[in-house]
Amino acid sequence: MNDQERNNGCAKNGCSHMQPIHCTNCTHCVPKYKTLRMSSTPMFPKLYVKLHYCMSCAIHSKVVRNHSCTAPPPPLKTM
Repeated sequence: MNDQERNNGCAKNGCSHMQPIHCTNCTHCVPKYKTLRMSSTPMFPKLYVKLHYCMSCAIHSKVVRNHSCTAPPPPLKTM
C-alpha cells in the first residue's frame, strides 16, 4: 500500500474484520471498505445491479481517475 492515502489504507474505523467482496471485473478478493461500489442503470423497472470494483480495476476501466495528493495551486489573477 502506498503512503498517499490519508488513512494508510485502513478505513475500518473500529471494525476488526471486514467481509471480503469479489471484484466484478477480475474476481479478486478485496475487503469491503477497499472496493468501489457502483449501481448500474436499470434495464427493467426497480432492478438495479450493484457492481463492486477493486481500485486497480476502477482506475483501469476509467470508473475513477487517479489524482495526486497535493492539488495544483490556483491560477494567479492578473488585473
